[in-house]
Amino acid sequence: MSFIVRSILVICLIFPFSASAKTRLTEPVLNNLIESIQSLETWSEKNKHKWQQMNEVDDNIENLTSAKMISSLKRAGAYHDIASLVKQHGFDSVEQWADVLVRTMSAMMANMMSKLPDYQNQLQAQVKQLMNNPSLTKEQKQAMMQMMAQSQLMVQKANNSDPQDVADVKPYLDKLKNKIMKESDENKNENDW
Repeated sequence: MSFIVRSILVICLIFPFSASAKTRLTEPVLNNLIESIQSLETWSEKNKHKWQQMNEVDDNIENLTSAKMISSLKRAGAYHDIASLVKQHGFDSVEQWADVLVRTMSAMMANMMSKLPDYQNQLQAQVKQLMNNPSLTKEQKQAMMQMMAQSQLMVQKANNSDPQDVADVKPYLDKLKNKIMKESDENKNENDW
């Protein structure tokens, strides 16, 4: 998966966004979102310096907020670029686009998790197994625990998805996964040697 798509997914699952008026996740809105993500990928390739600055966000999950994300966009000088880009795809603002993006990704994750009802238990079992593995060093255990903590956070975010969003996204789940993941797979193949 490309760094850009991974960054978007992490941002989506970590940053809480609030919107005064929720945009319904209809097929046209979801199509606009997919197109905007593809445009963002193109923009980021042309604006690597700004993209890198945007991604210099505090990694401490507890400190991440939508305000910091917007601040990061502004600090990198990218806010107006992104605002222009998302407006070309039918969004009123970066904030509206980000809200739709976060809710869509969360609903996608919730839909995927519903197909794996025992995932949370499996994750907890893996944590116990990891902690009891004598062949791993303390550092290896810490690194793996951090990865699992991120997985647990994603599960928690998915579990907190708005049921209406989950229902709205469900008919388009395959289309969203194919369009978004197709691009990330293409970028992965380009970066593989």
